[in-house]
Amino acid sequence: MLTNLIKQSLYSFYPKQSLQKYKLDLAYIFHTEWIYHQKTFEGLIHFCANYKALTGKKAICTIMTAVNPLIADGMKKEQCSNELFVARVKQLSEIATIGYHGHFWLDEAKFKEAVYAIHSSTFDAEKFLPQLERDLNWFEKNSIQHHGIYAGGWWFFNAFLAKQLMKHQFKTDYSFSKAPYFYNAYAMELMNANQLKTGEALLLKSSENKQLLCIQNLIGAHDSPFPLDFDRNLKKILDAENCLGVINAHDYDRSFSTTLKCIEHLLTESKANFHNHEEIVNLALERNPKVQLI
Repeated sequence: MLTNLIKQSLYSFYPKQSLQKYKLDLAYIFHTEWIYHQKTFEGLIHFCANYKALTGKKAICTIMTAVNPLIADGMKKEQCSNELFVARVKQLSEIATIGYHGHFWLDEAKFKEAVYAIHSSTFDAEKFLPQLERDLNWFEKNSIQHHGIYAGGWWFFNAFLAKQLMKHQFKTDYSFSKAPYFYNAYAMELMNANQLKTGEALLLKSSENKQLLCIQNLIGAHDSPFPLDFDRNLKKILDAENCLGVINAHDYDRSFSTTLKCIEHLLTESKANFHNHEEIVNLALERNPKVQLI
């Protein structure tokens, strides 16, 4: 309560249009992990419908598959069958653009223990690759399109993953970020080497001439009742007037109503432009992103 009173006083002097001096081109992306949970799924459907009504655009929902051990465990607890899970994803696909959200483990039997999560520092290709292949087979087997969209779980990303994504015809990644909470050493190394500003995309190219467009994930959507929390935190990483990227969130830890208020604020008071996945990709390519060979 004290924090809210302090913020209320602070923001009475804070300009609501402080982001107008930046040209913000945004899309909204979910790391979607609780499709098996009925109440969370219903909230997600409601949010995506309201988001589309407000912006005229579809949100992006990158999903974990039903064969991921973390999701399979949740499905068992919620008595959600694969058939129901798939039906919900297809329902979601009517109002959102579906992509792939990957989480991987060194020991899948110990997925509940954080120490077994695959990060850049713990990467093991032999453990990782079968999990990736199984996830992608699940998309194909259940006739679900991932649209060549990827977003990394725990912000894990490296050259091996990038090449595997290219091999499987992925075209867009939303894992790179300059926000300190979304740090990935490999992504930061490439962004620094190419002197990228916040909101600049990077085009990765392989020796086989395949490519993956990496669009930055800016900051998380705020559940705070104060939309200006978003402005204040975004400005901490802004270093250029033109900024293109996505705002991210999980599906299970949102206050959907306050998030929608934040988006409305960005539309009306910050004059931000919101885009579908296809639109933000095209806009990023029109800006001639730097190319990094991997």
